[in-house]
Order: sequence, then C-alpha cells, then structure tokens
Amino acid sequence: MSSSNEETMGKTSSTEKNIVKQKISRPKELILLFWIDEEDKNGGYDGRTLFSEAAQTRMENIKKSSWYNEKIHKVHNPPIQAIHEIGPIINNWTSKYGGKDKIKTREIGVFSHAAGDGPISYHTANIPPVTGWPVQMAITGGWDAIDFNWKEQGAICVFYGCNTGHNPEGFAHSLSKLSNFSGVTVWGQSTSAFPSFYPNYRVTTVARSAADGFFPNIVRKTAQTTWDLMGPTYMVGGNSGEGVKSTYIFGSLTNSVNQLTDEELKSYPPANVLKYFQNGNYEGQTHQGVFNDHRKTN
Repeated sequence: MSSSNEETMGKTSSTEKNIVKQKISRPKELILLFWIDEEDKNGGYDGRTLFSEAAQTRMENIKKSSWYNEKIHKVHNPPIQAIHEIGPIINNWTSKYGGKDKIKTREIGVFSHAAGDGPISYHTANIPPVTGWPVQMAITGGWDAIDFNWKEQGAICVFYGCNTGHNPEGFAHSLSKLSNFSGVTVWGQSTSAFPSFYPNYRVTTVARSAADGFFPNIVRKTAQTTWDLMGPTYMVGGNSGEGVKSTYIFGSLTNSVNQLTDEELKSYPPANVLKYFQNGNYEGQTHQGVFNDHRKTN
C-alpha cells in the first residue's frame, strides 16, 4: 500500500496478472478560530483588536507548522457577534468542503472575553442564555447541541478568554465531559488573560495598552491601526498588578520587543498556565507555546 499526505492507494484485489487499486482520499481538516467582533460593555474597553490579532497570529503559526498542508488543512478565523453563531458557522464550512465525510474538525479556538460560564458577547444576547446572564451561552441546549464533527484523534478546543480553565468544574472541564467533546482536549485559561508578544511570558507595550484600554477614543483608534505592525499577539494568563512589570520600555534592552532573548524574557512575568482536560479528566497544565509559538514549527 502506498500513501501521501492527501490520499492512500490500497490494493483491493489481485491475481497473477491483474491488480485492482482503489484511491482512498484522506479527509480534509477544518480549523476555525473565532473572535468576538463587538465593542465591549459601556464602550469603555475594546478588546476587538486583541481578539482579532491573536486569532490571526494563531492562523499564521498554524500555516508555518511542520504538519501543515494547505491542501488538507483549511484554516479560517471568522468574526462573530454572539456565541451561538459558532455551530452554524461550523456547519457552513463543513458543507462548503463537501460534508461531514469529506472534512473533519481538527481545532476550534475562541478569542473573547470570558468568565466561569465561558466566552462572552456583551451586546448580543446568546441563545440559549445562561440563566440570568444572556452575555454567555448555556451549556445545555447550547454548547452540548453543537455538531463539531471532530476528527477521531488529536482534536483540540481552546478558550483563550479569562478564567475558562478552572479545575475542578470550570468551563473547559465541564465541556470535556460532554458527549460532543468526547476524545477532544479542551483548554482554558487558569486566570485572567492579557495581551502579549510571547506565549510563555507576558510582554506588552504602552502603545498596545493605549489601543486596548481605558483611553479616550481618539487615542485608542489611532493605536489600534498600528497594532498588527508591532508583532505577534497572544492572549496569555496574568495577574493583576503586573501591568507595569510586563511593559516593554523602548531602549531599555538591546533587542526590540518582538526579538527578546530567552534571558531578557526572564525579566517579565511568566504567563500563567492554561489547563487542559479530556473526557472529564484533568490532564495537565502549561503555557500555550507548546502548540502556538511563532518562534517554533509546532
């Protein structure tokens, strides 16, 4: 039997003078990196740039990974305004690539604000909502009703928003128990999440803080236009009170902010871990650089 990344040639029958071969095509693999595209509550803090740029960084890292094959792996980062859009979008992309037998879901990522009940969309009520809290989607009738069409082995689902990975009984842990997440590794943040240039340390700049924080609109809008010119973006776990320590000061080190050495990075706060679960079991914890790092070909 011969094979390639795209197909396998199998001998189905043979005689001394006759060999019949059948082409068995390998299913494509779908990767969807969702990000919340809406202004935050009260218009005071706007995470859209952080979410979109972190999703873009993940997509770029995937495309330069050693396992990536553009003919097999189909990567998209759709913006959404409500969490319940995730299911229909998965269905639409699955249909576009030929249906459930032709493509399987390899990875789902969600870049958003989040809390104990999962990702948040502030301005669009979710269906069905968490009781008394419509900014989040309920697990029953919501998350447990999505047909993800996962691949049989190696699928992951990553929630990059705040506090999604508490153990026990946190959001990622709860999803991992569901039948439609069977065999899938579900990741979540153990603490609040913040922007960073690196997946394993929390490193930011004054300009990024201006783009993403409580600054006058004219300052934020100007800073947001240059965000993607600064370098990669990650949503990493961090602690309150470490904003100043995590801020790169131009000229303070030999290298620019997106070219810091391992030794220079040690002066910044380490990223708090993501925790990961499978089939209701806690499997471990680490930073996301093990699978998402622009410096490697994971």
